[in-house]
Amino acid sequence: MRVMAHQFRAHGYIPHTINYSSLTSSIEEAEAEVTHEIDQLLKGRSTEIHFVGHSLGGLLARAYLAKHKPHLLGRVVTLGSPNHGTPAVDHLMQKWWFGLVGSTALALRSGGSKFLSSLPKPNYALGVIAGVSHHPFVKGTKFDGRHDGLVPLKSTEVIGMTDYCVLKSNHTELRYRPNVFKHILQFLERGRFDCPPL
Repeated sequence: MRVMAHQFRAHGYIPHTINYSSLTSSIEEAEAEVTHEIDQLLKGRSTEIHFVGHSLGGLLARAYLAKHKPHLLGRVVTLGSPNHGTPAVDHLMQKWWFGLVGSTALALRSGGSKFLSSLPKPNYALGVIAGVSHHPFVKGTKFDGRHDGLVPLKSTEVIGMTDYCVLKSNHTELRYRPNVFKHILQFLERGRFDCPPL
């Protein structure tokens, strides 16, 4: 997220990137890491705070906001977050080495998980950005409908979201494309996307 943080800084924001372990820890451990870091950032804060999360980061932001209510919460944007899981994880679960990468990925299987089902309908302004690509990242993954190479379009949707924007981008590029950043700024500043149908 460093490239995006640089762009935010250039537009007058003060960005903070949140670090967490996703390959060697459980989803509960990753959530605890994120919670601790955000709590530290919010201490004594007197200005509005927005959340922007890519993929799992968007889910962890939603998990934090399900249990905490920052006094000066602004708006929230998720990018390609698998709110209902992804068949890419289902496919990878069949690999012999999958058990070596920790259990966080298991929380993102398409059949759902305790973690995903614990994320409530947002009671804040939530803008969802999804990407559309033609090439799966994980060879052999079967998608039902459009996807960004890793996450199905339908999985990015959230009941109660404020606005939804679909852009031409694969899952990884959502963090880097200038057009994606333009739409993030639109939502943070206006609470809506100016996003033509794709």
